[in-house]
Amino acid sequence: MQRLGLFFSGLAILMAGLFLTGESFLPGQLFVPLTPDDFPAWQAGRDPDSLQAHPHPNWTMSDVFHLLVPGLAVTRAAVERQELPLWDPSQALGVPHLHQVHYSVLYPPAWIPLFMGLKGLGVLALVHLLVAGWGMLAYLRAIDRTILAALAGAFCFAFSAWITARLHSFPVVGAAVWLPWVLWGLERASQLGGLRHRALAAAALALSFLAGFPQISIWVLVTATVVELMRWLVSLRTPGAFGRLVANGATLGLGLVLALPQILPTVEYMRTESLRAEQTHEAIVADALELPLLWHLFTPDRYASVDTVGFHPLALLHGIEQAKAPAALNRAEVSMSVGVMGGLLALLALLFGRTWRTITFALLGVGALTLLAWPEALRRVLPFVPWLEFGSPKRMLLVSTFAMSVLAAGGVDLAKGYKLRVTCTAWGLAVACTVLAIYARLTVPTVSEGWEIEDWARSLALRLGDGSMSLEDVFAWVPRKNFELASAAAQHSAHIALAVAVFAILYFAPRRHTSIQGWRTWAQQAPVLLAVVLAAELLSTALPLLRPSSSLPVSSTPDSLQLDVPELAKEARALDVAGEPPSRVARLGNEPPYLRPNFTSLFGLHDVQAYAPMVPRRTAELFDAVAPGAAISGSHLGGFTDATQLDLPAVDMLGIDVVLTDHAEGVPGWADMGYEELAVLDPVRVLRNTEALPRAWAVPMHGVVPAPFAKARLEILAERDFDPRREVLLDLEQAPLPTDAEWSRLRRGKTGMIESRKVLVPVAPPPAPAAPADESAADDESDTDENETDDGSGADGGDGAEQAAGTDAEAADAASGEDPEGDTQTPEPVAGEDDPEAAAGGTKGDGAPDAPEGAGAAVAPPPEPEMVLRTNWPAGPRSVTIEAYRPGWIQLRVGPGSPSVLVFSETWHPGWRAEMASEQLPVWVANHALIGVPVWPRGEVVVKLRFDPPLVRYGLMGGGVAWLVCLVMLVLPARRGRGRSTARKKQVKARSDG
Repeated sequence: MQRLGLFFSGLAILMAGLFLTGESFLPGQLFVPLTPDDFPAWQAGRDPDSLQAHPHPNWTMSDVFHLLVPGLAVTRAAVERQELPLWDPSQALGVPHLHQVHYSVLYPPAWIPLFMGLKGLGVLALVHLLVAGWGMLAYLRAIDRTILAALAGAFCFAFSAWITARLHSFPVVGAAVWLPWVLWGLERASQLGGLRHRALAAAALALSFLAGFPQISIWVLVTATVVELMRWLVSLRTPGAFGRLVANGATLGLGLVLALPQILPTVEYMRTESLRAEQTHEAIVADALELPLLWHLFTPDRYASVDTVGFHPLALLHGIEQAKAPAALNRAEVSMSVGVMGGLLALLALLFGRTWRTITFALLGVGALTLLAWPEALRRVLPFVPWLEFGSPKRMLLVSTFAMSVLAAGGVDLAKGYKLRVTCTAWGLAVACTVLAIYARLTVPTVSEGWEIEDWARSLALRLGDGSMSLEDVFAWVPRKNFELASAAAQHSAHIALAVAVFAILYFAPRRHTSIQGWRTWAQQAPVLLAVVLAAELLSTALPLLRPSSSLPVSSTPDSLQLDVPELAKEARALDVAGEPPSRVARLGNEPPYLRPNFTSLFGLHDVQAYAPMVPRRTAELFDAVAPGAAISGSHLGGFTDATQLDLPAVDMLGIDVVLTDHAEGVPGWADMGYEELAVLDPVRVLRNTEALPRAWAVPMHGVVPAPFAKARLEILAERDFDPRREVLLDLEQAPLPTDAEWSRLRRGKTGMIESRKVLVPVAPPPAPAAPADESAADDESDTDENETDDGSGADGGDGAEQAAGTDAEAADAASGEDPEGDTQTPEPVAGEDDPEAAAGGTKGDGAPDAPEGAGAAVAPPPEPEMVLRTNWPAGPRSVTIEAYRPGWIQLRVGPGSPSVLVFSETWHPGWRAEMASEQLPVWVANHALIGVPVWPRGEVVVKLRFDPPLVRYGLMGGGVAWLVCLVMLVLPARRGRGRSTARKKQVKARSDG
């Protein structure tokens, strides 16, 4: 009978999941919250009658097209090449794909859309609903909840606002839905012993980390740890209690080892190369949960976001800027509802539950909400919870939602009892919920009443502290339609909450029964209605946000992850050359917001303004130096804010071929800056940068400036006289220059080589003037130009390094020649180069330079010295051709010439490897963020670059061994478990925790 009950309970969860996602399985439907037609920029060049926007756009899940589908497309392309997806060149200047973690590269359920295409997104959503529902059903049965109570708890968790509001975002949901399975495995292992359940618990924890949202996975780990500590505390006098604690702790540790292939590269990237940094305690406290948002416990849609910029007037608490993009208040971030019925049942268990599990989950649920809603408590706990410094503290709401779901299951069993105090309390809570629902409905403006919307807008202006703002000004900031949509969403949830609360009043109303049993309620006579009403409430609030879209405006091939290319992208792709990287696109202006980064990557373009959750730190710093104000946050980079920034040499250095802008006048003076207009597709203009550098070029060694300080490098790169064709800046800490011994090793066994000499010459500060004889002499001296050079050695007031490099290059060009066949001829000596002392400006035997005439006795060293690499090689350029290109692997052919630094404009990472003629070459940091490879003098050579981070290999090896161990643990107990006594099974089955 119990197995039959479990079967029908599992079937009920399946039917509820199909109710939410089944529409997306129909032909012509896709489980996507938006369509490209929702973005006005991508409507350019199309017949208005052909446009088909999403009928129910859910803008809070815009990451599906901005981040997740582009990531899946990168993964799928790598799978088709039969490669591990390690590098993504389509965003920023290239980012480590596996390291980013949010793309679920190693998460098996995420492979569904890899093989099914966009149609697989709906299947993936259904899988996550079933994992959450069936897992909670199994866990609640393991702790001896009745089948009906376990089903109600499964509904609460699987269809809670926390899950459904994020269901499109499969990394977040995937990290959360394995929580009940982790607890189930540990519970069964503590009850029955053996290794099988421990292996399953470890695998579930590993899958949570592999899903791609480690902040959520950490809360899963914390919840499991707290439960196990409480189990140990209540069973201290039980034999073997400490052993079970150690064994379960080792199980959680095994789960982390299983996830090493993802954890190792992600942690290394976050620690060294990612912009993702720790938040200050003040920022974390400011991002806490505001008390009005506790209404989410009952009606999840009251603060729903419905506009393209995530705006909902009901959520406005901090001003008009918050209204335009209230990231801290949107529905997906603060959703936690288990419905009115679920909340009522959870409160019953909280008030009357007495078992240690009830107490544990009460502490977890109430504790999480207290910390989030009480800033001072959050501030005090921060030193003990360091992982709160990465991401929003509101992600802790997973713990409260899960805890309330467990408590709601206990409340079902309590409601079926005959205790009058429980019955009366439930009825009183139902009355209170009804009052709150009536208040919520009365405070929501009615869409049909225009004056209510206008009053709402006026109150918004007053809240902003600007009583003089007219109604037209408010609607200019926040369109009237947004108020109407917000009102409709809030009314919908308020009506549902009111209906359920009124039902609860009738359902829990106590009435005397004539029999000896005493007080009776409908809850005792028909307890199954609890699960039915709870499921109906949660499904009705979730359905509007999970409606699918027609596949027609998305893709003509829904079995793939590619979108139909709009006219806007076709114009940009017209510049592409076969066998070379696609065009690199940037945009001018942060408005309109629909020109989102990464969206263009779905059309075969590379987007320099990345929307990467962990953007490379060096790339972000370079953009911020070149175009201050372009960096929006650690998650994405904005467009150029000033048209004059497009004229900087650094923009050409980044290989930006195409600029998209909605400026009606285009870019002022764009022709003089080297831009030509490719197309005008209202509302966007497509401009081509005719001066953009190719992705790879060679800079002669004369132009190498090893600048050891990041500030100095960035200042030089942002200058308008910086020439990336003739100069390259190196990071000495990351890219030390080769020594003479290293050059000799590289030359060993090669022909056509000649000796070269290099001298590192410090750029000295300007000489201090001699003390003037009188006051007039001092005045004359002060009029001297501070940039004037008096010794010809390049030791001037600021441009000495550049002048020295240029002078040296000119002298070398005049005194040297090259063999047309590629063998460099020995040049005549250049004055000052064969003699290191002369090159250094008269260096004495002890290595100290001669003091210039008139210099003072004490000259302070420059705060940020630069070093110039001098050689006796000519500064002739070397040709560079890209022979083969695919993400993470590039083959280049470099023509004959002098020693050079081969610069490739993709993001430097310590995982890059360079090879030339089977010899390993160092990979330097060039121009603060790019890849630089030294190429010594010889004929034509082939250089290969590949992205091969060692931590990925180590993680795969360590994780692979751990998964083998886990499989062995799954097999062994199956053989040993046959001898387990029936008496032991009955003893465990009879154990009850109330």
